[in-house]
Amino acid sequence: MPRRPPINPEGYYHVGTRGTYGMPIFRDDRDRELFLALYRRISTKYEWITLTWALKRNHHHFAVKLTDGGLSDGMRELHGQYSRRLHAELGLTNLGHLVRHGFFAREAKTTDDVIDMCRYVDLNGYRGVRAAAKWEWCGYLGTMGGEPPRPFHTPSALLELLDPNRLSARTKYAEHVANEIAERARRPAKPPLPTLLSSLVPSPNQG
Repeated sequence: MPRRPPINPEGYYHVGTRGTYGMPIFRDDRDRELFLALYRRISTKYEWITLTWALKRNHHHFAVKLTDGGLSDGMRELHGQYSRRLHAELGLTNLGHLVRHGFFAREAKTTDDVIDMCRYVDLNGYRGVRAAAKWEWCGYLGTMGGEPPRPFHTPSALLELLDPNRLSARTKYAEHVANEIAERARRPAKPPLPTLLSSLVPSPNQG
């Protein structure tokens, strides 16, 4: 695996990690609330500005603006503290890692890249159910005014990149997100896993 470029101490980053071997890192909403409480404490400590966020069952995403570095130290503290709390509760201390070593961090270097990064993160919380749309455990509704943002979430850091007027900014972001949802709906569906695997494994009659 190539080495990660040096962290820009004032950069915009998409950061996160996955559970070891893709295993779940959140069992229920109580685990998610614990994780977000720890994230709030650590992001405050390192003065990260959180543009948006999303929690999935086996991984998480945050879009952050750094002000004075601290990304590696903060992510290590976040994952370490959360893992120790969960392992102690489950009686699994010293029996393995909850999350993968390290974390991923991709820098967004232009305004358009930052906006696209936030859209990608928010869409991890999107659940389209026929005519309805549901947003779960992500920052989208906080950004759009549909619910209060989490204490660590600063929607203005994203909206100000779109338009000085908050209402106009929200309209532009909603359109940007809706366009991507429509584009994804037009893409061919991925084959079910058994079909995908069967296409890679020769049948007895091949060769």
